[in-house]
Amino acid sequence: MKNHLGRNEYMRKYQIQYRKDNPKKTKARWKKDSKTRREKALTIINPEMECKCGRKELLEIHHINVDGHKEKYKGAFMYQAIINGTRKTDDLEILCKSCHLRDHADKLEKAHPL
Repeated sequence: MKNHLGRNEYMRKYQIQYRKDNPKKTKARWKKDSKTRREKALTIINPEMECKCGRKELLEIHHINVDGHKEKYKGAFMYQAIINGTRKTDDLEILCKSCHLRDHADKLEKAHPL
C-alpha cells in the first residue's frame, strides 16, 4: 500500500512538472478536451444539435429560467455534470448566439419597460 501511495505522489509531481515544462501542449490538450466535453453536453441537451431557428453553428446553452448566474456548475464543470447526469437538463435549451441574445433582450425589456 505504501508503494502505491508513493507512485501516486510521484505521478502528481510529474504531471505538475510536465505542465510547467510544456505549457503550449497542456493548453492545447485542455482546449481539445473542453471542446469535446462541450459537444457531448450539447448533444445530451439537444441530440439534433440545432437552434429552434435551424442554425447549427455558434450554439450556446441557454438557461430557460434565466438563472444561469445562480448555476452551481460553471463552464467545463457544468458540461461534465451534464455528461455524468448530476446536472438535470430540463431547464436548459440550445440556442444560436443571435437567438440567445434576442431572448435575453426580450426578457430584459419585459422586466424593465421604457
